[in-house]
Amino acid sequence: MRVLRLAGLGSMYCPRRAAAATETRPFATNIVTSDPVRYARNAAVLEAEPMLAIGRPTVAWVDAAFRAMRR
Repeated sequence: MRVLRLAGLGSMYCPRRAAAATETRPFATNIVTSDPVRYARNAAVLEAEPMLAIGRPTVAWVDAAFRAMRR
């Protein structure tokens, strides 16, 4: 990530693993929470307003996160 950022690609989004946001998958396959009520509420919010979903991180964000974890 550092090389990509230094090459001027810091604003590029990282590739995504899956097409659907985690919160819109069936509860049984989620890795976010053990609370089905909270999960359903969050899924309903994202269904009503998809722009509230957290998007993919940028190269610069991932590089900064890796640097923070090293510290």
